[in-house]
Amino acid sequence: MDKLLNIGIEINNNSYTPEFYAYKAFLEKKMHKVQLLNKDELSHNKSFDIKIYTMGFSHKWRNKEETKIIHEYQSLSTGYGNKIKNNIKKYLNIKPNGRIFLNSYVRKTLNFNDNIDYIERDMGIDESFFNITQNNIQKEYDIVYCGSINRYGLIKTLINLSKLGLKILVIGNVSLKIEKKLKKYNIICTGKIQRNNIPPLYKMATFGLNYTPNIYPFNVQTSTKTLEYCASGLKILSNHYNWISNFEKERNAKFLWLHDLFNIGNIDILKTKENSLITPNVKDLMWDNILKNSKLEEFLYKIYNEE
Repeated sequence: MDKLLNIGIEINNNSYTPEFYAYKAFLEKKMHKVQLLNKDELSHNKSFDIKIYTMGFSHKWRNKEETKIIHEYQSLSTGYGNKIKNNIKKYLNIKPNGRIFLNSYVRKTLNFNDNIDYIERDMGIDESFFNITQNNIQKEYDIVYCGSINRYGLIKTLINLSKLGLKILVIGNVSLKIEKKLKKYNIICTGKIQRNNIPPLYKMATFGLNYTPNIYPFNVQTSTKTLEYCASGLKILSNHYNWISNFEKERNAKFLWLHDLFNIGNIDILKTKENSLITPNVKDLMWDNILKNSKLEEFLYKIYNEE
C-alpha cells in the first residue's frame, strides 16, 4: 500500500480559491492529510511530505528544505507589463519538483523549457451547487452576481441593470462606500459570506451575471462563477468575450448578452427570451471528476517518490 501523504497547501483568505478546498476534500476522501495554511505558516512548517505554493514569486530559501515543492499557476499576470511579470515568474522562481497549471493556455504562455513534471487541471464546481433543488425556493431576485466588485465597468453595469427595473443581489466583499452607492439603486449586498451559504442564495435568483472585462488574460480564463451558476440551474447573463462565447458554443448553450438587453432598453427581453435560453449540463465539471481526470493523486505520488 502506498504511503498516505501529508500535504500542505498555501491559501490566501482574501481570495476565492475553491480549487484548494476541492483538493482537500478530494484527497481526504483517499485518507491523505491536508492542511490549508497561509504562506508564512506553510513555509515554516517542516512536517509535510509535499507543499503546494501559489505562484507568485517564490523565495530562494524554499528549495533548501527537504519537502517536495509544487508550484501552482492558477492564472497569468495582469495589468501593465504582464508579459514582463510572466517572464519574471518563469526565470526567477526556484525550480520546483512539479507544477500544476490551470490549463494548457497558461502552461504554453509561461513556456517553461525544462523537464519538470506537470499536470493541467481546469476549474471545477463544488458538489453543493448541484444539491439544492429549485423546489419551494422563492425567486426574490432577477439577477445574482458573485465575485469581485472592482472589475472595470461592473458597478456601472449593475446600476444600469437596476435602472431597467431588475432586482439584483451582490455576493462578496463590498466597501462601505460602494455599498451605499448601490443601495441608492436598491441593489442588495450580502458582504462576504461563508462558502457553504452561497448555493442557497444563487437559487433565489433567475439569472447569474458574469461580467468579465474583455481584456487579456481575463478574457481567456475560465469563469468559475459561470460554472457555478450553471450547476445551480440559473440562466446566464453575460458580456461578450472569448471564453464565454467559446463555452456557450462548446456546451450547446444559449445565453443572454448584456448588449442585447441594453440595446432594447427594457426588461421585456427577459420575459420573451427566458424560455429560449439554455443552461448547459455541467455535471462532468464537478471537482471530483476534474481532479480524477487530471490524475492529481497519481501526480502527487510521482513527485513524492522522485529521488
